[in-house]
Amino acid sequence: MRLSDATERVRRLYDDVAPRYDRWMPLAEKLFLGGGREWVASGASGRTLEVAIGTGRNLPYYPRDVELSGVDV
Repeated sequence: MRLSDATERVRRLYDDVAPRYDRWMPLAEKLFLGGGREWVASGASGRTLEVAIGTGRNLPYYPRDVELSGVDV
């Protein structure tokens, strides 16, 4: 499989999951992350890159003075 084919497959999967993602994530976070999202993002400083930023669920937890860049498929 070429890289572009793999990327396209991931995009289709994300497009399929996206409408439901923000509905079921709070439960998954409570069960598996237990405040980890807040802990990680609140410790960022300066120029920060978030890889796999997704729907931006970490954004509220970054300090105001962080210069944030985010990437995702």
